[in-house]
Amino acid sequence: QENDKVKQDDIAVQLTNDDSILSKRSAARACYFDDEFIRFFVSKPAKRSSLINRGYYLRCRAIRTLLRKFLTNPITISERRQIISVGAGFDTSFFAFAQQGLINSKNNSIFIEMDFQDLVNRKIAIIKSNSTLFDFIEGYQQNYNNQIISSNYCLVPTDLKDINMFEKKLIECGINFETETLILAECVFSYMNPIEVSCLLSKICEKFKNVNLISYEQILPLGNDKISVSN
Repeated sequence: QENDKVKQDDIAVQLTNDDSILSKRSAARACYFDDEFIRFFVSKPAKRSSLINRGYYLRCRAIRTLLRKFLTNPITISERRQIISVGAGFDTSFFAFAQQGLINSKNNSIFIEMDFQDLVNRKIAIIKSNSTLFDFIEGYQQNYNNQIISSNYCLVPTDLKDINMFEKKLIECGINFETETLILAECVFSYMNPIEVSCLLSKICEKFKNVNLISYEQILPLGNDKISVSN
């Protein structure tokens, strides 16, 4: 019964990805921000309220601004730059920055995404069926099943509660633990218990010599904003 509950909880967490990408698509369609890649991950767009659109605009703008700052930092511009997005879902940041020439093997940068196997399978299917997305992937290695390993992009299945799996997948992606790395956790830690989060962050601090963290999590707003609270 305990294992069944864990599986049910994991499925519930994965479903939040579908809701999130619908909201991002809604904000993009309403011209709150530009992202031509989200449409590939949404089969049937939904219209969200202006409040939700604004919230996702701020969320995306904040995260993309920090990612861009990391990728264009003149201090580390000549070094290998690594971004690891844990619980990445259907996020399209890699494609946006690859299109701008900021993530490729030429400038020695790589974007690694991790999530549950089922989500990874769905995302791989979408990427491989759309050349607009797949063409940004350089040096794709076909000998890996149910994941993408390449020189500038990796998409691998990982249960963040399993620290050994987390480390193993990073090694498969060719991670360099000595170079500056950015960890992105967008609405991830709130779906893990405090002990699991502590173990994950401890492992990250233990393995990486120079690491930065972007963490975006929901907090209970003050006041009577029922829409934001329910969302």
